[in-house]
Amino acid sequence: MFLYFFIGGLLLVIVIILALLRKFLPFLKEKISPKLQAIKKKTLWNGVIRSTNISFFQTCITCGIQLKMVINGSKYQELLDFLLMCLLTVYFLLVPFFMMYFLLKNKDKLHLEAWRDKYSNLYQDIHLHKSRYTILYYPMTLLRRTVFVAIPTFIPNAPWL
Repeated sequence: MFLYFFIGGLLLVIVIILALLRKFLPFLKEKISPKLQAIKKKTLWNGVIRSTNISFFQTCITCGIQLKMVINGSKYQELLDFLLMCLLTVYFLLVPFFMMYFLLKNKDKLHLEAWRDKYSNLYQDIHLHKSRYTILYYPMTLLRRTVFVAIPTFIPNAPWL
């Protein structure tokens, strides 16, 4: 995990340095601007999608633990923890449905190279033309992860969990 943060931080520092060079050294602007635009175009949305995928399950588990503390009436539960848990619950429910809406609305554009460069992590390795619903694999996986956390959260006294 540390390695991901280190590499991500290093790349962020490089991009910031390039942006500052472009801003303060006008003669480099013509050389640096297209490179920065290409980096932004290829990495922004796929990076957001990848980050959502990595953090979704871990954050969902944390939210489930906080909800279990509310259900059990824990003295360690604070108001801020409860409010964050409520906001995260809305996030866990809205993000997969937003992804479903986005994919179904733009199904005809997903095969285009410009869209693949931006959003390919939403439907990577999925056959786009078999069925209308095959592109919903990723959002359904996120919903399934939410259910995996919700089952032991709402059935706290079951000995098999």
